[in-house]
Amino acid sequence: MMILYMAGGSFIFRGPMLVTILSLVLGLVFFRIFSPFPSLKETKAREDDLFTITLSLIITLWIGKIITNFPLFIKNPQAGLVYPAGKYALYAGLVMTGIYIVWHYSRKGESRPWPDILLSSLMVIISGQFLFGFFNFVLGMQSVNIAYLIFYAILLIIMIFAKGRVDRTFFAFGLLAAFAVGQIILGFFWRGYLFQFYPGLIFWIILLLFGLYGLSVKKRKVH
Repeated sequence: MMILYMAGGSFIFRGPMLVTILSLVLGLVFFRIFSPFPSLKETKAREDDLFTITLSLIITLWIGKIITNFPLFIKNPQAGLVYPAGKYALYAGLVMTGIYIVWHYSRKGESRPWPDILLSSLMVIISGQFLFGFFNFVLGMQSVNIAYLIFYAILLIIMIFAKGRVDRTFFAFGLLAAFAVGQIILGFFWRGYLFQFYPGLIFWIILLLFGLYGLSVKKRKVH
């Protein structure tokens, strides 16, 4: 596995982490090109939100990694940081990020269009997932089944052609539900992944339920 040492070994990045970062950066480029928002100002506002979320997630993932490997970190801090982050570090990072983001905007008295932020995040994540899988499939760094690449490619095509044609709130929660359903179905045959992580079935079920709940709320508002 490729490992990059920086600053005399103070910061250590493994191959999958580097591919994850590159995939997310390119995912942001995809979002900028195929933004579902009518104005550049709104697109930039969502990019600012994405930057805040991404930065907080990177920090909380490292915190989650330390928490889930705390005995190893106490015994050997460098080994604790090098040790791969597992799904529990991901769960901890997502929970801490969610709490921080809600607190961050509420303390500033700012209201945010959360469905639009969800849609923006999904566009970056899904396009990043496709690229992450493609890079790993080509480089052979991490086992990725081609069925996942086909699934992500279908979602990418839907995102491109749905631009301006579907209500954004409906599309955000519908895309989340479709993303989760695909992961659940494919997970019965092959090991699913979220970049370098391997979430359990319950993770995707929670996302599916959240997506369906958002759709039901939107439907009630329409009627």
